[in-house]
Amino acid sequence: MPELTHLLYRYPKMTLLLSLCLIMVFAFIARDVRLSNNFASLFAMDNHSNDYRHFYRQQFGADDGVLIAVIDVNQISPALTAELIRATEKLELQPEIERVISIANSSIMHNDNDSLSLDPVFFNQDPLAMPADQFAENVQLLRQSAISAGRLLATDKETLLIYAQLPIDYDSFAKVKQPAAKFRQIIEQSFLQPHFSSHEPSLYFAGIAFTRIGILTLMRADLFLLVPLTALVLAILLFYVYRSFSVVWISLLATVFSITATLAVIGINNDNINQLTVTFPVLLMVIVVANGIHFFHRYVLELQNGKSKPDAIRIMTEQVSKATLLSCLTTAIGFFALMTADMPILHSFGVYLGAGVLLSFVGLIVIIPSGLYWLQPELNYHMPSWLERVSRRNYFMSVVQALSSKPWRLHVLLIASLLLISSAFIASKASYDYYLKDMLDTDHPQIKAGEFLDKHLSGALPLEISLLAKPGDFKRADVLQRQHAFTEWLANAGIDASALSLASVIAELNRAMLNQPASRFPDSDAHIAQLLLLLESSEDQIVSQLVDAEFSHARIKANIPDVGAVAVMQLKQQIETAGQAFFHAVGVEVTLTGELPVAYEGMNKLTEELIQSVLVALIFIVITIACIFRDWRLVLAGIFPNILPIVMGMALYSLSGQGINPLPGIAFCIAIGIAVDDTVHLFARYNEELQRKQTRQQAAVAAVQAVKGALFCSSCILSIGFLLFLLSGFTWNRDLGLLGAFLIVSALWADLLITPPILAMASDDQADNCTGSA
Repeated sequence: MPELTHLLYRYPKMTLLLSLCLIMVFAFIARDVRLSNNFASLFAMDNHSNDYRHFYRQQFGADDGVLIAVIDVNQISPALTAELIRATEKLELQPEIERVISIANSSIMHNDNDSLSLDPVFFNQDPLAMPADQFAENVQLLRQSAISAGRLLATDKETLLIYAQLPIDYDSFAKVKQPAAKFRQIIEQSFLQPHFSSHEPSLYFAGIAFTRIGILTLMRADLFLLVPLTALVLAILLFYVYRSFSVVWISLLATVFSITATLAVIGINNDNINQLTVTFPVLLMVIVVANGIHFFHRYVLELQNGKSKPDAIRIMTEQVSKATLLSCLTTAIGFFALMTADMPILHSFGVYLGAGVLLSFVGLIVIIPSGLYWLQPELNYHMPSWLERVSRRNYFMSVVQALSSKPWRLHVLLIASLLLISSAFIASKASYDYYLKDMLDTDHPQIKAGEFLDKHLSGALPLEISLLAKPGDFKRADVLQRQHAFTEWLANAGIDASALSLASVIAELNRAMLNQPASRFPDSDAHIAQLLLLLESSEDQIVSQLVDAEFSHARIKANIPDVGAVAVMQLKQQIETAGQAFFHAVGVEVTLTGELPVAYEGMNKLTEELIQSVLVALIFIVITIACIFRDWRLVLAGIFPNILPIVMGMALYSLSGQGINPLPGIAFCIAIGIAVDDTVHLFARYNEELQRKQTRQQAAVAAVQAVKGALFCSSCILSIGFLLFLLSGFTWNRDLGLLGAFLIVSALWADLLITPPILAMASDDQADNCTGSA
């Protein structure tokens, strides 16, 4: 380290120029890095469920690539219906849309004057020219048909739906955005017109595809808002504290170095920024600035102690760099611990954030000392007035002194231990749950659309039930009878009364042929073959929507409200158990698949693995502290400021009755990596004081006295950095901001009030008994 200090002292301008060159190299390497918008990557796991999901979507399309338009009116009129027919035809001409489904093109099986009809009720007819009684009769047929009732037309409300299916490879924001915008444009142009002005329809746009667009739009907006805003706020805070523009630009240059270096790591890996790593620029900024404050604070202290500027910079670099290396190492360990998880997205989050923190150390020790050597600014540490009054009257240090004395230190340890144990017990009762709707505000258009579908139709989220058998099995009467009974069970079980299957379509056609509303399901293969032959001539090719060409793989299409991950997993078990009972005798395998169960299973797994990774990180951090400082007191003291806030945060979640989703897991992981920085800087100063032959109590109090200003300032900046997430339009980010700030503040007070009494234990031991070093 002295060699580095000498080099920076002799060539500060050259060092800064080299740093700028490296920044440009990093930016060049990262030139192709983009914001990843493949939402499936957030929950992707290498397991059977995900493999089956891919297999299923190859046959029946992507349930997450469905665009839904909901048209709510006072009355379904001929004019509205005619406009819906035209809108359907326009959508069918769009090259990015594979299939459009609405009442305009869905075949309805009915008997019309002893003549069987398998065409849409408005096929080759103009609703405007249709007699009123015939139009009303057609609408009534739609309300009664298994194909349209509750799916394309609400049974208890004047509401129509239009579905558009995108190709299965439209799995990113870049691909989905344009066809979704065109879909929306056609719908709005069709129904928000002057001739509907007296009773203009209410339009909602729903489906997982639109929800993704809403989420990714907010993510992009956050990225462009929070990064410059965080930089501005940090610059203002730094100037307020040190009254120096030099400190501001030196710190910002160090943050730019760290961010571009991390982007270069992502670029080298041919990867993109995903839904987790999108937070890294803001996090790195606050981490770098918080660490930088320890450099500037030590520089000010040495100047106040009468050192020359070059000497102050030399001492600052030699002493603070050691603690900063350790703090960056322990922070990186917190992130690298995520590599123990099974989910690829956690691997990338841990690797990139861990690498970014380690690279930030390079920027800190190169840019800050060389910048100070070059400019040699006059710095004055400026505390807020309330903190200055408290510091001058020594209230705080009196408390630290008292807590570190023999009568109190064991009481502090006991109270902290009881708080830790009780919080851990409460936290152990916390449950894991995740709702897609939690990612958006309650007044977001996608949430409003989902609530409308949940209330007036079967639900906003698709439920795909896969039935896999041998070729030709779904032409057999006994298999289809069981499918029909299973579809009715879904309705009776309250899952979806509008679930659609090949058997329900065959049953409807059979009733239309016999003109008997309560006819029995066909019980012969020959009768089934006749009905299938008729169905294959339907206008909308309904058979191919529900079964593959070999009649070995069928589907049941259903919808449910957003009931949460736990309920969906229970529903999966319920459906597959019932399916086993219905189809065991005929060898049909029933699987609940599609985006919903796989995503919810993955999100719960993501949450569990994040929490597990936090625990692994804590273990590694404690081991690292033990290896470097080699003092049991420091190991014990390091537990409380780093573990207690996490356990208390989990306990608060448990007491609030909320299920833990990936959000607190992310916050805990980030906070444990950041909070340990203050602990390390406190330990490093404590060891410095011990080398001066002070007792442990004296060293602990002196260490707090020396670094409390830097700890307050760095924790303040970290908390403000987290609180800036409150300006996000993304619900997760706002909650992350509140939880992160709580954890940082809790860790600060644990560092200042719990750690010194533990460090002061056996205070009669002199410094020569301490073998550790910073």
